[in-house]
Amino acid sequence: MNDMGKQIRALRLKKNLTQEDLAGRLLVTPQAVSKWENGQTLPDTALLPGLSAQLGVSIDELFELTDDLHLERIQHMLDDTAPLGQQAVDYAQGFLEGKLQGEATRARALSMLAQLYAHRAQDMQGRAKDYALQALEIDPTNKENHGALGSAWRGILTDWCCANHREQIDYYKGFVKKHPGYRSGYLYLMDFLMADRRLAEAREVLREMESRHPGYLVPWYEGLIAFFDGDKKAARAAWDRMLGEHPEEWLVHLCYADGMVWLDDGEGAVRHYEKATALQPRPRYMDAYDSIAQLALIQGDKKAAIAAYEKALGILETEWQLGDTQMAEDIRRKIADLQ
Repeated sequence: MNDMGKQIRALRLKKNLTQEDLAGRLLVTPQAVSKWENGQTLPDTALLPGLSAQLGVSIDELFELTDDLHLERIQHMLDDTAPLGQQAVDYAQGFLEGKLQGEATRARALSMLAQLYAHRAQDMQGRAKDYALQALEIDPTNKENHGALGSAWRGILTDWCCANHREQIDYYKGFVKKHPGYRSGYLYLMDFLMADRRLAEAREVLREMESRHPGYLVPWYEGLIAFFDGDKKAARAAWDRMLGEHPEEWLVHLCYADGMVWLDDGEGAVRHYEKATALQPRPRYMDAYDSIAQLALIQGDKKAAIAAYEKALGILETEWQLGDTQMAEDIRRKIADLQ
């Protein structure tokens, strides 16, 4: 039990409240209260005013936090997919900016500030998408409405001569020269080059990456470049070679399944998404089942989509113990919408 959990428990008992009593007043489950008190999770920031009121203290009195507990609380907030209120943003921003001067805390504070603004941007993009969709309902042929929707989806819907990733490509060209030991830099660079169909340059980057970072991602990207070049046969050959060389690697099966989607082999994709999940160490990720659900929805098979979402929810609940999070609620809502 951490200090925060001890404080909540002590104040609850002082008020002669059971966990069930406090949960009922805050509209959460008794299990959520138990997890707070045992230090397994932290209360959502949006609950703090109500929680402090029920316990008869101010928020500051409720949480006499060390720096580590402040950081833990903010990270928990950032890991949640629920939109952040302005009070939560101001709290996180104020604390993290106060840690920028300390040599020991600067790097983590900068990283968490980046996560905070990315989370906030995602919230704003969701609103932008909703407004753009409403505008398109009224005026579906308006180019500006489509452009707004594309921007909200992080896409590019502009004139052909402007739709490029030159700035990102130039950045990652410099990045891989400065940090050749970081494999992902090459991947990001190739992704942007392929998006702009600068395939000859992408092949050059791939050869450089292969000399420094051999492994399954080399044939994977070889296949991607071939696919974007219109050569599906060469793409499949590269991906088959990848699978043959790494048959027990779960990420290989996940990549292979993605490739089968692009090659219009839905059955093969589902088979390898399932295999990827079976090979994963626990706790497992849910990406494969989300992909299976998306495939099923494209094919109009709601029953199969529900089954895939239920498997994803089961992993979230049993392997990650995150059944009472916004992420779990989002999956339940998807299931309910399909029933």
